Amino acid sequence: MPPIRAGLPAPPGGESVFIPGMIEFANPVSQFKRSDPKNEFHVDQAASNVYYVVASAYDYQSIAAKRRVLLWRTRMTVAADGVSQEQTLPTLVASAAPFFGRDMPEAEILSKRALREGTVEVGTPTVVESPAVPRSGKK
Repeated sequence: MPPIRAGLPAPPGGESVFIPGMIEFANPVSQFKRSDPKNEFHVDQAASNVYYVVASAYDYQSIAAKRRVLLWRTRMTVAADGVSQEQTLPTLVASAAPFFGRDMPEAEILSKRALREGTVEVGTPTVVESPAVPRSGKK
């Protein structure tokens, strides 16, 4: 009997009617990713290493009365590969701040690099003459 491929049994006495490319094409997650570039980004990010932040705001009076009334909640993620939380989270929260408390019909994708602290010191400029290049072909 032929081997089972990608979890699909072969029909009795025959090969599977699905080839690997068809299986990938019919995969519901792949269909979802292909339907919108944002979907592809979000699915890929969910399968990657990320830092995840949740910011929640509660009604102050309800907290004082020992019953929490949520006013809004914002969820944020940022890629974690090669960077620390200390490098990324301040930029993540500052970048997402304009969206806090807003009703968002879909997720927003922002692209911003974290600025590292540093300084550059430039000394007094000097002119360096290029050495004379002999012309070729003349004797």
